[in-house]
Amino acid sequence: MSGAVDRADDQPFRPPQARHDTGTGGSRRGACGRSRRCPRFDPRPLAHPTILSESGGLREAHRRIVLAYSGERAQDGVMRGYDDASYGDGFADVYDDWYHGISDIGATTNTLADLAGDGPVLELGVGTGRLAIPLAATGVEVHGLDSSQAMLDRLAANDSDCIVHPHLGSMIGDLPAGPFSLVFVAYNTFFNLLTEADQQGCFAAVAACLAPDGLFVIEAFVPDPAHDPASALTVRSLTVDRVVLSASTSDPTTQRAEGQYIDITEGGGVKLRPWSIRWATVTQLDEMAAAAGFALAKRWESFDRSPFSPDSPRHVSVYRAPA
Repeated sequence: MSGAVDRADDQPFRPPQARHDTGTGGSRRGACGRSRRCPRFDPRPLAHPTILSESGGLREAHRRIVLAYSGERAQDGVMRGYDDASYGDGFADVYDDWYHGISDIGATTNTLADLAGDGPVLELGVGTGRLAIPLAATGVEVHGLDSSQAMLDRLAANDSDCIVHPHLGSMIGDLPAGPFSLVFVAYNTFFNLLTEADQQGCFAAVAACLAPDGLFVIEAFVPDPAHDPASALTVRSLTVDRVVLSASTSDPTTQRAEGQYIDITEGGGVKLRPWSIRWATVTQLDEMAAAAGFALAKRWESFDRSPFSPDSPRHVSVYRAPA
């Protein structure tokens, strides 16, 4: 269920980046102490009230946002009622429209096919098959795991030739037995695991289903651990009969960020599309990998194999299992 919208900087969450964790202990600060690649959070909670007061539908959206970020939140800060299927169930009907072009599919599938060799591949968070279907079309045997049946239903509709093997379940306890030559999780989807224990558990589960010398590939943004706690309310899209707002919060002390897309249509009312992540730095990912027996084999900025640097906003990390 890799998450993104119409362009690379319009993601469900992209924290302001003042320092980039390089995975080697180094850090750099850009001009004015902030990278230009990532927008600054609006520090005002639920900003732009004038937009929200234009109509009854928008007033109702405002009321529901307040509920989502006050009485509807659990004491530990986690969105109340959010579970493994919430993201997929909330986004399945718009995923292909919003997210299809978020990354270079050709470069991604070419690199993944090269890494897979002759062995089968497992994608964690397969979603609607944005990557799995074209990867399978290259001749690689592809299995796709997702916690949302709604996403897998979309995958089935997109995969008319049934070339992807679907599996319903979590990224911790429900991985197919394998053995796989390659397991990958694309575009921030690893961060959908909301605790450090779950993230470490995923590494262990992947290690158990990989063939000897197999590879685990994670694609994710590079967070700024020192960013200030913030919340924001912005307009994602605006047409004559539809408004999509984005409400988000972030807390560096818990490494958590979450939010809602509030989708308001003239005829359909209000639909909430929730998301929640627990981000990890490159160094933290390397430590979790090492604890599960992996060694870092390669790290690029993107699947086109551009070199990773201290200023890279994203990373593709390739971890190798023991031979």
